[in-house]
Amino acid sequence: MRAIATTLVAGLVLLAISPSPSNASGSASISGTLTSSNAPATDVCVGASNTSGETVKFGITDASGGYTLSGLEPGTYRIGFFTSDVRIDSFECRDANVLPEYFDNKSTLAAATPVAVADGSEVTGIDAELAKGGSISGRVSVGTRGPNGDICVQAYDSSGQSVKWTKTDSAGRYSLVGLATGNYRVEFGSCQEDGNVFGEFYPDEADLDHASSIPVTAGSDTPDIDANLARGGSISGTVLGEGSGTCWLFVDAYNSSGQVTEYSNWYSGSYKLNRLKPGKYRLKFDLACAGPPMLGSPVDHYVEYFNDQKSLATATPVSVKEGSETEKINVLLGQDGTISGTVTSNRGKLLDDVCVEAFDADGNPAGVIAHTTHGQYVIKALDSGYYRVKFSDCLEPDDPSVATEFYDDRGTLAEAVPVQVTRGTATTAIDAELRAKPKPPVARHAVIGRVSVKGPVRLNEGRKTIQRVRITNTGDGAANGVVLKVKGRGVRFRALVGPIRAGSTKVVRAGIRPRKSGRTKLTFRVTSSNAGRKSVRRVIAVRDRG
Repeated sequence: MRAIATTLVAGLVLLAISPSPSNASGSASISGTLTSSNAPATDVCVGASNTSGETVKFGITDASGGYTLSGLEPGTYRIGFFTSDVRIDSFECRDANVLPEYFDNKSTLAAATPVAVADGSEVTGIDAELAKGGSISGRVSVGTRGPNGDICVQAYDSSGQSVKWTKTDSAGRYSLVGLATGNYRVEFGSCQEDGNVFGEFYPDEADLDHASSIPVTAGSDTPDIDANLARGGSISGTVLGEGSGTCWLFVDAYNSSGQVTEYSNWYSGSYKLNRLKPGKYRLKFDLACAGPPMLGSPVDHYVEYFNDQKSLATATPVSVKEGSETEKINVLLGQDGTISGTVTSNRGKLLDDVCVEAFDADGNPAGVIAHTTHGQYVIKALDSGYYRVKFSDCLEPDDPSVATEFYDDRGTLAEAVPVQVTRGTATTAIDAELRAKPKPPVARHAVIGRVSVKGPVRLNEGRKTIQRVRITNTGDGAANGVVLKVKGRGVRFRALVGPIRAGSTKVVRAGIRPRKSGRTKLTFRVTSSNAGRKSVRRVIAVRDRG
């Protein structure tokens, strides 16, 4: 069963709990005294909320019930008194058996009486008599060992919301305090994720839905809510493997009903399965290793069942007793047979990213699929036997870079030459020379992408001036049959530009001799037999020659 999570449970439901600003620099303060049942209310958290509802200052009552909230800016605040299951700033106020409220004897933040402070002022007398909370108490023992001081106890309200938690003391005693009148359900479990005890709900139930409701009245204790938790058994050992890169170890323990208890963690060479009930278990070990993700490295799995078996059905059972550790269940992974070799193209080039797969005598996939790096591959995790090997571009099956083939230069799996493998040894030199699939020619396109014009815009009628026209081919192919034409009132010009290489620019000196005076709009039009066309316009002023 899971370890109990220690979640935030604020006594004041509407109090916005957030860290108080570290840069608070005000000089005002609010102070007061809290009591409960005519006695000082110690270790109660106090919070000051501003007009936005944000809690900007926290404090805690001392042994006399007194508190002071200092460092406040001038303004208006609402003061709340509460308990919390988590540390608030540096304050711990989990164990005060009081019910929350706001000043002055209000139940919500909105209804709280505002407290105004001026710069440098000390507002005193913000006191409260807090109602005593209800409580649930009992004792927890573990197996035959008796009390256990490392058990977390958690209370849930009628809606299933966690509202309070505490820990047992060294004698196994606990008390859940600060509870409002109502019905609660209680859970017991280890405070540690790897704690080797079985959690339960009161009384001796497996889940919250079946737990019994425990009535609580504010101001009173509901005692004798006890529990005896079963101790778990464990299985531990070492796992040695040949995996490289980043590795993660998975261990699954199957009981006689097929239910699984799982262990997973970064590979460290050892493992321990906790919280196992008495019985026999079959173990599956999976060591998953991968290289750097940015290199697209595949994940290699080294799998076996204890003891050196290939299936769950043939695995050797491991016995577990309550509260006992079954040790030295060790395994050696990745020590199976391997097939390795070199893959090249028919031109002798070492090929990367070719998938190499092994199939057993029945045509079933076997071992770990390999991918070539610098032409080299290794198929791992093979048992003794005969295998047929396939070479293909399985990363791009819809557009393969090489033709698929089987060892030794065969076209089908049935025709492939079997390769013998002996467990614990390497079968080498299972090479392949693959025919590269011809790539379709790359289509290249020329584009007259940019045309610009520089030159004088004030011209004399009948006098020739030069306009510099820059023509750029922005495509990835050569632009052919490029022609420049300039037209306007009284202006005609045409020039054969010729080809323009991909990404290149040609400059054409266009000699313009206007024959009519006045403002004229010129169109510079560039055409090509394969790169499209583009035009720019320019307005010039032509002075009368007289």
